[in-house]
Amino acid sequence: MENSAPAHHAPSSSTVATASSEHLLLGARLARWWAGASRGEILLLALLVLLIAVRNVPWRLDNFDQAKSAYISLEMLQGDAASRWWYPHLPGQFHLATKPPLAGWLSALLYQPCLGNWELAWRLPSLLAAFALTLALWRAGREEWPRLGGVLTLGAFGLNVLTPRLATLVRTDMLLTLWITLPGLLIWWKLHRGLARPSPAALAWTGRERLLIAASVFLGMMTKGPVVYAFLLPGLLLHAWLSRRRGWHATAPAWSGWAEWLLPFLPFAIWLAVGIWQVPGFYEHVVGREFLGRFTVGERAQHTNQPIWFYFLQGLVRWGPWSLLLLGVFFLAPSPRRWWRALTGDPATLWLFCWAAGGFVLMSLVPSKRVDRIFPVAPPLCLLLTAALARLHREQQSTDLVVTNDTAPTRVAFWSRATLAVALIATCASTAYYVQQGVKKRAGRLASFGAHARKLVAQRGWRCEVISDLPQFDEAMLVYLRRLRFLSPTEALAARDAGQAQAFVLPERLLGDDAWRERLGDFEILWQSAGGNASSGSRPPAAAAKRKMNLDAAQQQYLLIHWPEAKRPAAANSSALER
Repeated sequence: MENSAPAHHAPSSSTVATASSEHLLLGARLARWWAGASRGEILLLALLVLLIAVRNVPWRLDNFDQAKSAYISLEMLQGDAASRWWYPHLPGQFHLATKPPLAGWLSALLYQPCLGNWELAWRLPSLLAAFALTLALWRAGREEWPRLGGVLTLGAFGLNVLTPRLATLVRTDMLLTLWITLPGLLIWWKLHRGLARPSPAALAWTGRERLLIAASVFLGMMTKGPVVYAFLLPGLLLHAWLSRRRGWHATAPAWSGWAEWLLPFLPFAIWLAVGIWQVPGFYEHVVGREFLGRFTVGERAQHTNQPIWFYFLQGLVRWGPWSLLLLGVFFLAPSPRRWWRALTGDPATLWLFCWAAGGFVLMSLVPSKRVDRIFPVAPPLCLLLTAALARLHREQQSTDLVVTNDTAPTRVAFWSRATLAVALIATCASTAYYVQQGVKKRAGRLASFGAHARKLVAQRGWRCEVISDLPQFDEAMLVYLRRLRFLSPTEALAARDAGQAQAFVLPERLLGDDAWRERLGDFEILWQSAGGNASSGSRPPAAAAKRKMNLDAAQQQYLLIHWPEAKRPAAANSSALER
């Protein structure tokens, strides 16, 4: 029997046609996404991208607990134990990180695609989440008010104090907001489209939609725990109650079912149970302090407590001037009844109101408060503002055409545009101010010091260690030097004498200890965070070393030191500092 070569079948015409139709469908969807976008919307989108990119320049990790978040992914890639992918630690400490590991996973997985640039890998998840939120809200705003809705929603979300600030911080706030917003927007979209095309098919929840809700809830829980429920379930309960009172419950079902809301809790519960059972200190730091500690008050309070009106006052200031425009809807409406109808006049707008109010009220009742924790309420508030203004505009325009011909319809558009102009000027001015102040005050000096130290030590083929007596104040420097643990002063001297390390980074405050200063002997300062390079053999003045140090992490001064007589380690023990 003759051997025959394997047949290579050419793709059939039906396969090619299917692939072509899929590409055409994707292209049509993208075309519809951008169809009708005005020049103003495109310019505003470009401006928001620019503001987000430069707001936190110079980038650094020594504020807002960014070092804690950055260390998690660093430990995942450089640590030895596989369990660190599931239960990471705080920088240089044996304490566990207090949040689930999803944000760390994303940064660790992005490290290689970012060409080994940790600064980009750490910030890219939040940055992409901010862009996704911006585009989704822009699209939803155009659905509510084709004329001005896209611009208003973009402005309300991006032209304020919080969004440009949080978008490039190494934190979980923007990611969590994305996972919370996706189910909320899907519910709104379902109700909104159901009003446009009322039919059983349009109102029924499909398997794909329920899967999207389940996936978003799961990702939110693996980002910051069950807090995702706090921003969505109260709104669903409030919407169900108000809809039943208005007779909408049968024709506007916001609730999709139990499975997609409860099943995502099971993987998180397994992670939680294994941590409590197998990981020492997990219950104390994660359950006891991070979760239950939020509800402690008085002398037993483990976190900073604030009064119940804290978020309301902070929202007025940090979401200004949009917060004032939302309050001004009351004065733009002809009557209180029209004002209430503008906020809750249909099932879709009622859901936006319930979604924002439910999460806001519940988070205000928690004693422990911080401004960034209420940020997931911002997307529904932005869309609610657009929906309310659009309804008022349509009602006033209809009244003017039928009854009178005054300028009432232009009042809504006028105040909307005026608020947008004020927000645009204020946000651009504040961003320019903060960037200028950061450069003037050398806010990125510690990050620059860390980069110089890594480069200098790697060029000389040395191993560098970080010395600290107070790890909680020096955690950023540990991450800047890409190290996983601190050495105590005693351990550092032992490593020097054994030739296991040739360079050390230490805070200047340690030189105030006379006994340890004498044990150091004569050393060479290779670099210092205060002023860059130093002359060979120089030492800081004793008066400067002994002065009272400011323990604010961002105000620390650091030195890169080397002992010329220190022995080089054997080839098996020496290694260059990790990139």
